Amino acid sequence: MKHEVAPTTPALKDLEQDAAREHIVPFWTVVDRAHPTEPQPAVKPFVWKWETLKDLLERASELVDTSEGRAERRAFSLLNPGLAGRYGTTNTIIAGVQKILPGEVAYAHRHTPDALRFIIEGRGAETIVEGEKIRVEPGDLVLTPSWLLHDHGNESQESVTWMDALDVPLVNLLEVSFFEQFKGW
Repeated sequence: MKHEVAPTTPALKDLEQDAAREHIVPFWTVVDRAHPTEPQPAVKPFVWKWETLKDLLERASELVDTSEGRAERRAFSLLNPGLAGRYGTTNTIIAGVQKILPGEVAYAHRHTPDALRFIIEGRGAETIVEGEKIRVEPGDLVLTPSWLLHDHGNESQESVTWMDALDVPLVNLLEVSFFEQFKGW
Protein backbone atom coordinates (compact mmCIF):
# COMPACT_ATOMS: atom_id res chain seq x y z
CA MET A 1 0.00 0.00 0.00
CA LYS A 2 1.42 3.35 -1.02
CA HIS A 3 1.40 6.00 1.65
CA GLU A 4 -0.36 9.18 0.64
CA VAL A 5 1.56 12.44 0.68
CA ALA A 6 0.15 15.90 0.37
CA PRO A 7 0.51 17.40 -3.12
CA THR A 8 3.86 19.04 -3.76
CA THR A 9 3.96 22.80 -3.48
CA PRO A 10 6.87 25.21 -3.95
CA ALA A 11 7.03 25.68 -0.16
CA LEU A 12 7.13 21.92 0.44
CA LYS A 13 9.91 21.49 -2.18
CA ASP A 14 11.90 24.27 -0.45
CA LEU A 15 11.44 22.53 2.90
CA GLU A 16 12.66 19.20 1.48
CA GLN A 17 15.68 20.84 -0.20
CA ASP A 18 16.61 22.72 3.00
CA ALA A 19 16.48 19.44 4.90
CA ALA A 20 18.55 17.61 2.26
CA ARG A 21 21.32 20.26 2.43
CA GLU A 22 21.68 19.42 6.13
CA HIS A 23 21.67 15.64 5.48
CA ILE A 24 18.17 15.33 6.89
CA VAL A 25 15.58 13.23 5.09
CA PRO A 26 11.88 14.04 5.35
CA PHE A 27 10.36 10.70 6.31
CA TRP A 28 7.37 11.12 3.99
CA THR A 29 9.78 10.97 1.02
CA VAL A 30 11.22 7.57 2.00
CA VAL A 31 8.41 5.83 3.88
CA ASP A 32 7.73 3.35 1.07
CA ARG A 33 11.41 2.30 1.03
CA ALA A 34 11.68 2.34 4.84
CA HIS A 35 8.53 0.25 5.33
CA PRO A 36 7.96 -1.89 2.21
CA THR A 37 4.83 -4.01 2.06
CA GLU A 38 6.89 -7.18 1.52
CA PRO A 39 10.51 -8.26 2.06
CA GLN A 40 12.97 -7.06 -0.57
CA PRO A 41 16.14 -9.08 0.01
CA ALA A 42 19.26 -8.12 -1.88
CA VAL A 43 20.79 -11.59 -1.40
CA LYS A 44 20.01 -13.81 -4.37
CA PRO A 45 19.89 -17.60 -4.47
CA PHE A 46 23.08 -18.81 -6.12
CA VAL A 47 24.85 -22.15 -6.48
CA TRP A 48 28.63 -22.35 -6.50
CA LYS A 49 29.50 -25.63 -8.22
CA TRP A 50 32.08 -27.78 -6.45
CA GLU A 51 33.65 -28.74 -9.80
CA THR A 52 34.32 -25.06 -10.52
CA LEU A 53 35.68 -24.33 -7.04
CA LYS A 54 37.90 -27.40 -7.12
CA ASP A 55 39.28 -26.44 -10.54
CA LEU A 56 40.04 -22.90 -9.38
CA LEU A 57 41.78 -24.20 -6.25
CA GLU A 58 43.86 -26.66 -8.33
CA ARG A 59 44.93 -23.89 -10.68
CA ALA A 60 45.69 -21.56 -7.77
CA SER A 61 47.81 -24.32 -6.17
CA GLU A 62 50.14 -24.09 -9.16
CA LEU A 63 50.16 -20.29 -9.40
CA VAL A 64 49.77 -18.83 -5.88
CA ASP A 65 52.77 -19.02 -3.56
CA THR A 66 51.86 -18.52 0.10
CA SER A 67 55.47 -18.55 1.33
CA GLU A 68 57.40 -15.48 2.35
CA GLY A 69 54.27 -13.32 2.53
CA ARG A 70 53.53 -13.36 -1.21
CA ALA A 71 49.90 -14.32 -0.56
CA GLU A 72 48.37 -14.76 2.86
CA ARG A 73 45.97 -17.49 1.78
CA ARG A 74 45.14 -19.57 -1.27
CA ALA A 75 41.43 -18.96 -0.97
CA PHE A 76 38.43 -17.86 -2.97
CA SER A 77 35.57 -15.86 -1.43
CA LEU A 78 32.00 -16.57 -2.55
CA LEU A 79 30.36 -13.22 -3.33
CA ASN A 80 26.60 -13.16 -3.66
CA PRO A 81 25.63 -11.62 -7.02
CA GLY A 82 22.73 -9.73 -5.41
CA LEU A 83 25.04 -7.73 -3.14
CA ALA A 84 26.45 -5.60 -5.98
CA GLY A 85 30.10 -6.32 -5.20
CA ARG A 86 29.86 -6.00 -1.41
CA TYR A 87 32.04 -8.52 0.40
CA GLY A 88 29.54 -11.14 1.50
CA THR A 89 27.93 -14.45 0.71
CA THR A 90 24.96 -13.18 2.71
CA ASN A 91 24.43 -9.83 4.40
CA THR A 92 26.19 -11.10 7.54
CA ILE A 93 28.48 -13.97 6.44
CA ILE A 94 31.34 -14.41 3.99
CA ALA A 95 32.13 -17.96 2.92
CA GLY A 96 34.97 -19.26 0.85
CA VAL A 97 37.14 -22.23 0.05
CA GLN A 98 40.80 -22.60 0.85
CA LYS A 99 43.47 -25.10 -0.08
CA ILE A 100 46.56 -25.60 2.01
CA LEU A 101 49.40 -27.61 0.46
CA PRO A 102 51.79 -29.94 2.31
CA GLY A 103 54.23 -27.97 4.46
CA GLU A 104 52.33 -24.69 4.28
CA VAL A 105 51.52 -22.52 7.28
CA ALA A 106 49.09 -19.65 7.74
CA TYR A 107 50.78 -17.77 10.54
CA ALA A 108 49.16 -17.02 13.88
CA HIS A 109 46.69 -14.18 13.90
CA ARG A 110 43.47 -13.07 15.50
CA HIS A 111 40.49 -11.05 14.37
CA THR A 112 37.20 -9.79 15.70
CA PRO A 113 35.02 -11.82 13.31
CA ASP A 114 34.08 -15.32 14.43
CA ALA A 115 35.15 -18.09 12.04
CA LEU A 116 34.39 -21.68 11.23
CA ARG A 117 36.11 -24.21 9.03
CA PHE A 118 34.38 -27.22 7.48
CA ILE A 119 36.93 -29.72 6.17
CA ILE A 120 36.09 -30.97 2.67
CA GLU A 121 39.10 -33.00 1.46
CA GLY A 122 42.45 -34.22 2.74
CA ARG A 123 43.92 -35.25 6.07
CA GLY A 124 46.79 -34.06 8.19
CA ALA A 125 46.27 -30.32 8.44
CA GLU A 126 45.63 -28.63 11.74
CA THR A 127 44.24 -25.48 13.23
CA ILE A 128 45.91 -24.31 16.42
CA VAL A 129 43.60 -22.22 18.62
CA GLU A 130 45.16 -20.54 21.67
CA GLY A 131 47.99 -23.09 21.51
CA GLU A 132 45.75 -26.19 21.25
CA LYS A 133 46.44 -28.18 18.07
CA ILE A 134 43.31 -29.56 16.41
CA ARG A 135 43.98 -32.12 13.66
CA VAL A 136 41.32 -32.11 10.95
CA GLU A 137 39.89 -34.56 8.45
CA PRO A 138 36.93 -34.48 6.06
CA GLY A 139 33.63 -33.75 7.77
CA ASP A 140 35.21 -31.96 10.75
CA LEU A 141 33.96 -28.56 11.84
CA VAL A 142 36.34 -26.21 13.68
CA LEU A 143 35.01 -23.10 15.41
CA THR A 144 37.26 -20.13 16.12
CA PRO A 145 35.58 -17.53 18.34
CA SER A 146 36.35 -13.86 18.04
CA TRP A 147 39.80 -12.64 19.04
CA LEU A 148 41.32 -16.06 19.82
CA LEU A 149 44.84 -16.44 18.52
CA HIS A 150 44.99 -19.17 15.86
CA ASP A 151 46.97 -20.45 12.92
CA HIS A 152 46.73 -23.23 10.34
CA GLY A 153 49.30 -25.66 9.05
CA ASN A 154 49.70 -28.80 7.01
CA GLU A 155 52.46 -31.17 8.13
CA SER A 156 51.07 -34.02 5.99
CA GLN A 157 51.94 -35.11 2.47
CA GLU A 158 48.51 -34.28 1.00
CA SER A 159 46.64 -31.08 0.26
CA VAL A 160 43.72 -30.16 2.50
CA THR A 161 40.68 -28.18 1.36
CA TRP A 162 38.13 -26.54 3.62
CA MET A 163 35.32 -24.07 3.55
CA ASP A 164 35.68 -20.99 5.73
CA ALA A 165 32.79 -18.88 6.94
CA LEU A 166 33.22 -15.69 8.95
CA ASP A 167 30.81 -13.03 10.12
CA VAL A 168 32.97 -10.31 8.52
CA PRO A 169 30.08 -8.39 6.87
CA LEU A 170 28.25 -8.15 10.20
CA VAL A 171 31.36 -7.11 12.14
CA ASN A 172 32.17 -4.56 9.40
CA LEU A 173 28.64 -3.18 9.65
CA LEU A 174 29.14 -2.74 13.39
CA GLU A 175 32.49 -1.02 12.58
CA VAL A 176 34.47 -3.20 15.00
CA SER A 177 36.46 -5.31 12.54
CA PHE A 178 40.19 -5.57 12.91
CA PHE A 179 42.96 -8.11 12.42
CA GLU A 180 46.25 -8.65 14.19
CA GLN A 181 49.14 -10.74 12.88
CA PHE A 182 51.15 -12.48 15.61
CA LYS A 183 54.87 -13.00 15.02
CA GLY A 184 55.89 -14.86 18.18
CA TRP A 185 54.12 -18.21 17.98
